[in-house]
This record gives sequence, structure tokens and C-alpha cells, in this order.
Amino acid sequence: MNNSIINCIKEFIAKHDEQLVSQCVIVKTPYIPFIPKNWNGTLVLAEAQNLSKRYEKYANELNASTLEEQIYRLKNKDNLGVLPWDDNSLKIAVEVGLKQDHTEVAVSNACFWSQRNEDGNNVNPSKILQELSGKLWQELFELLKPKVVVTTGKIAKIIINSSEYSGKSYNLCHPSSNYLSRFSGLIEESDILERFTEISAIDQKFPSWMAKGEYRQNKLFYAMHALRKLKAI
Repeated sequence: MNNSIINCIKEFIAKHDEQLVSQCVIVKTPYIPFIPKNWNGTLVLAEAQNLSKRYEKYANELNASTLEEQIYRLKNKDNLGVLPWDDNSLKIAVEVGLKQDHTEVAVSNACFWSQRNEDGNNVNPSKILQELSGKLWQELFELLKPKVVVTTGKIAKIIINSSEYSGKSYNLCHPSSNYLSRFSGLIEESDILERFTEISAIDQKFPSWMAKGEYRQNKLFYAMHALRKLKAI
């Protein structure tokens, strides 16, 4: 499997090198999901890595590393570099919405590349990078064969739809604090915990995930969103 993945990515880079260079991507080499040894077949995808100037050191370290290290950059399950996972939002969605053990799911971003604007800030991946990501996922899905794919945000949904993935696919809104803070306060914390016992149970099992000061209201609201959207699974 490892050799097949590395060869797939090498061939993809060689084929699309000019396009990637023209898009001024921060790191040209794409990467694969973090896949635990006890993977249950579920793949959870955020949108893209934030490689703004704020994360210059990390980006430089990636560019100085080997091809294989770049491909397998998602290696620390507690701090992957997939922000909605690292801030526990997607772990909450998995445990509450999917009723799955978060340690058994694979995690990545839908777009394999990141860009910056002239000020060095992170920007949404271009249409070209979204299209290229869809093409690469189409090839990787043949190798990884996930059973369920959960995307977060509009861009991730567009990319996976373009890959023509034929398995079970579900989309959640992006758990951005800027987005959720607009309306998460419309529902009282006590109402959520009393109405949804599943959320209350996760709050007690993993108290640090929705701790006060960690956008608790947003996390509670996102848990409710995930529960309603993924309950059918």
C-alpha cells in the first residue's frame, strides 16, 4: 500500500507540476490522511491546511523534509495540523454524530495544497487546486477504499463530489469560530445538554473538548449540528 501511494503521488506531481508551480502553492507535495492501525473505514475531511506566515516554520520544515515525510506529514493524532480536528470540533462530530470512536477514524483535508495572499495570510484554495484535489482523490480512493466520507465546509464538499466518489458521503458545515459564533448563542447551553443526552454524555466523557474558554458554546452547537446531520448513518 505504501509504495502504491507514493508512486501515485509522484506520478501526479510530475503530471501537474506546471499547474502547481503556477498556483504558488506553499508545499507542492500532497499528503495522505492519518490512518490509525484500527481504522474503521470512516474518513473525515476538513478543507485545507493553514500555511500562512504564522506557520512559516512548519512550512519551511516540510519543504526541507523528504518526499515520504511530506506525504506522511499527518502523523501525530493529537496535533495533526488539521485545525478542526486539533481543536476537537471534528472529534466531537465523530463521537456524537457518527457514534464512532474518534481514535478509529482517518483524518485529513480535502484540498492537498495551501496558498497565501500578498500579505501572507491563508486564503481559500483556488478553483484549479480544488479540481486537482478532486482528481487526486479519485486515484487515492481506489487505493484507500473508505466506507464513509464526512466532509466539512463547502469547498471540501465540492472537491469530493468532483472526485466522483460513489460511497457514502455526508457534509457538515465548517466549524470555524467566526462562522459558528454568529448564531451559536441563540440556544442556551442548558437547553442543548438537557435535550440531547448524547452531547451531555460526551461533555462528561471528554470535558476538555468543550471546556469553558475553548469556544464552548460553539462546540456545543456544532455537536448538535453533527448529531442532526449524521444521525441517519
